[in-house]
Amino acid sequence: MHTTTISGRLHGRGARIAVSAIIAAFLAVLAVPALTSTPASAHGWITNPPSRQDHCADGTTSFSCGGISYEPQSVEAPKGSMLCSGGSGFDVLDDESLPWPRTNVSNSVTLQWKLTAAHATSTWEYFVDGQLWATYDQGGQQPPSNIQHTLTGLPQGDHTILARWNVADTPMAFYNCVDITVGGSTSTPTPTPTDTSTPTPTPTPTTPGECAAAWNADTQYNGGDVVSYNGTEWSAKWWTQGETPGEQWGPWVDQGACGSSSPTPTPTGTATSTPTPTATATSTPSPTPTSTTTPVCDAPAYVAGEVYIGGDLVTYDNQLWKARWWNQNQAPSAAEPWGPWEIVTC
Repeated sequence: MHTTTISGRLHGRGARIAVSAIIAAFLAVLAVPALTSTPASAHGWITNPPSRQDHCADGTTSFSCGGISYEPQSVEAPKGSMLCSGGSGFDVLDDESLPWPRTNVSNSVTLQWKLTAAHATSTWEYFVDGQLWATYDQGGQQPPSNIQHTLTGLPQGDHTILARWNVADTPMAFYNCVDITVGGSTSTPTPTPTDTSTPTPTPTPTTPGECAAAWNADTQYNGGDVVSYNGTEWSAKWWTQGETPGEQWGPWVDQGACGSSSPTPTPTGTATSTPTPTATATSTPSPTPTSTTTPVCDAPAYVAGEVYIGGDLVTYDNQLWKARWWNQNQAPSAAEPWGPWEIVTC
């Protein structure tokens, strides 16, 4: 009788041990996703005009920024914050008492991103002094690593732009603040329509046999800057550094071989003071006397899936459209005034 009681107790203890082991194993399985899950792989920041974290990374501030100096791409926090840090812990970015460097711009500015890991994106939101100024819809697609957006109609004076990059498949966003002065000196780092160096190298009118300055990997170039590389002239589409001319989808546009008599679309482009890139679209049919026949209306039809870059012309829905920036699978639409396409007249 005594032996039976001990055996029963042993069996009861074994059962309890077995149940405990099963529970522990179940909890361990539940813990695996939490231990192995990782945050969104998307990372990036605004480099031109320089954001606050970009100034910190480049050492252009008069004060110490702390850890953000080593990872400007990592200002990540839940969506919806109006803080420059987003509440990510990089509190130095929120300190308005610090003398943050400002960039002089005109009443429009193009914000250049550098994405180290381009994640699927829902929207890009831009606030000027706390007021929502523009929203760009990415539609859940993966953006290019050098995406840029333009804000127009900015008021005079000092302003802070808060940019929110909203990741599509996580509750997280990336935050940037850019300090600007609208109406300051003309040393704006963004391309402007009045930049006469954009369509043609400046030495062309007087010395067509010479090349522009050679491309240097350590030099920073703004949109419209012209360089020579491997016997060819190249024009920058946006801010760039260390990106070799000739790379597919890169920031450089081929302007023709150095020393040739036609490194640019037509000599009349500069004689009539028409610096806009659209001169390339009318160079094929004939010079300006045939403009009354609206040759640019013969632009190719828009093709879904084809990649377009800023300045490309297409016809769609019986209308002529010009690309504002790089895009793919975003059909022209009058319902999207802030989209990648704008209507132009023939």
